[in-house]
Amino acid sequence: MIKNIIFFSLTIALVLSSVFLGYIAQDEIGSLIRDIRDEDVTAPEECNNLTMRETAYCLNDYVNQIFKYKVRDDSENPSLEELKEEGGDCLNWAKFYVQHIEALGFEAKMPLISTGNKTSHAFAIISDKTGYCILDQRKVRCLGLTDSSLKNETKSI
Repeated sequence: MIKNIIFFSLTIALVLSSVFLGYIAQDEIGSLIRDIRDEDVTAPEECNNLTMRETAYCLNDYVNQIFKYKVRDDSENPSLEELKEEGGDCLNWAKFYVQHIEALGFEAKMPLISTGNKTSHAFAIISDKTGYCILDQRKVRCLGLTDSSLKNETKSI
C-alpha cells in the first residue's frame, strides 16, 4: 500500500515538473525547432538548372517544408519570411510558385477558379515543350506531352 502511494506521488510530481519545465522552456524549444527547420530547407534558388519536371518537384519540396495555411485578404502580398512564419492561402502560394517558376526561366500561369459563394481557388502551372506540372499548395501533378515517363504522374502530401 505504501509503495502504491509513493509511486502515485512520484508520478504526479514527475508530470507536474514536466509541465512546468515545458512551460518555462517553450520559447527556447520553439526557437530550436525554427532553427532546425531553416537548416533543412532547400532554397528555391537551388532549383536552378533542372528540367521542368525536376524544377516543379524541387519547388514543391521547398514549399512542403515551410507550408502553413492562413487565409489572407487578396490584396495582401506577404514576403517569403511572412509566408514561412505566418503562412498564406492558395493565392499567396500560387504567386510564390509563379514568381520562382518565371525566375528559373520557365513559362508560368496562375489560373483562378471560381468555387462558388464568392470564393475562388488559385494554383500555378509550370510548362515547357515537354509538358506541364500543376503546383497546388502542397501537391504537384505532372503531365507530359512528349515524354512517356511524364504521361500522368502525381505527388501529394
